[in-house]
Amino acid sequence: MRQIKIWILIGFLSGNGIAQKLRTVNATEVQLINEQISVSEFKYRVLEAAKLKALANEFGTMVVQGTDMVVKSQNASSSMNMTNISNAFIKGEWVKSDEEECKWILEQKGKEQFLYLECKVSGKAREINFAQTTFQANTLNCPESSCVTTQFKDKQKLFLQFKAPKAGFVTVFMRENNKVYRLLPYASMKESYDEGLPVEADKEYIFFSYRYKDYFPSESRSLVEYSLTTDSERTFNRVYVLYSSKPILKPLLTTIDGIKTMEPEAFVEWLNRVKASNPELQEKVVFISIEK
Repeated sequence: MRQIKIWILIGFLSGNGIAQKLRTVNATEVQLINEQISVSEFKYRVLEAAKLKALANEFGTMVVQGTDMVVKSQNASSSMNMTNISNAFIKGEWVKSDEEECKWILEQKGKEQFLYLECKVSGKAREINFAQTTFQANTLNCPESSCVTTQFKDKQKLFLQFKAPKAGFVTVFMRENNKVYRLLPYASMKESYDEGLPVEADKEYIFFSYRYKDYFPSESRSLVEYSLTTDSERTFNRVYVLYSSKPILKPLLTTIDGIKTMEPEAFVEWLNRVKASNPELQEKVVFISIEK
């Protein structure tokens, strides 16, 4: 787990959905070599840009007002400037790569030579919808409901504010590049909590904070606080908050470094299956960024 660090302390999200089929998407990205970074890092960036282009072509982008960019796309044109777009603002997500191919292209312009890297990608993706939800869910950078933010600094802690109109169950996942982590229920909680943490109607919860260890007194020793980290200038992750008046079917998970994980493709398949079988389920996806 590269971008999330865990402190285990003693004591301790879009509308009713239906299953969405995965779509096959593809794109090609060409970029002039960046001599300020390693070849492997440059190749990774070009491949990621190709994936973003494929997603934008298929699903389009949101109009976003941010601290450093405004993205406007009427109909997902591949001619958009990919340096001004991030996966945080695309209405789809990459699930699985079927093919990745890169080749170097040397171009002569007068007496100068220019080296480009061309990367082609093909894979499976799913659309992210943004329907209304009846519950509140906000990411925080402090354990107070006033600390709402989606922009975090390296090593800053992540908290989650949650409130629902009626009693039910909640579970929370986070996806970074090629891994999905289950943040809630906490990894060491009893199996009876595996189908979601029970929540009361109209009660505000602040999760991932030792300050609020008494929500589930018998499980207070299971509480986990999370700190977000990044190895690059900026990383974009997604936080999935799932709420239902009925228990939420648990997916098959693997424990790595004290946290439950699963592969992105398996997560999407599970999420689609749960949406199809549980009309009470609501999903909210919160896009967050982590900056150096």
